[in-house]
Amino acid sequence: METETRHGRRTLRRKLKRLVVDRIKPRHAVTDRDHLEKLKEDMRKNGWCGRPVLVVNIDPSHDQQNYEGLTGAHRSAAAMELGIPIPVVVLEQSDLPKEFSLTMDHREYERLFRDAGRYEAADLMHDEAKLGGKAKKVQPTPKAPSGAARIRIKRVESNDWHSPPVE
Repeated sequence: METETRHGRRTLRRKLKRLVVDRIKPRHAVTDRDHLEKLKEDMRKNGWCGRPVLVVNIDPSHDQQNYEGLTGAHRSAAAMELGIPIPVVVLEQSDLPKEFSLTMDHREYERLFRDAGRYEAADLMHDEAKLGGKAKKVQPTPKAPSGAARIRIKRVESNDWHSPPVE
């Protein structure tokens, strides 16, 4: 826990977990195939560059982590197609305000997280909305079948979110 002052208020802030994973459930299906192809071309040359994807651990009761992306549906889809690890910032169930719903839009998430003192999550939502996130209210993706494949997780301690280019 660390103390942070924002807007004249002192709050206790728990640093969110940062990981690199090989699969997440995107918030919505890819809606712009041209954008996806451009992202894949860039990732082939440069690997992952840019901000991490904000995810929610939607089923922490299982041994296996089950992450649903709140940001970066196109970026994560491109990375998964190319086999590039995805840097994520994880919101656990205990990090979520009670008003949280998987059907909110980016601005609603940003406001909700900021009001709850989850500034790191709010900042990622702000960047997503500002830099291209056009997601409207959506229906959550269906749950994966119970026999779903496990995902590989690697803890990351640095803020270096660049992965190597695809060979």
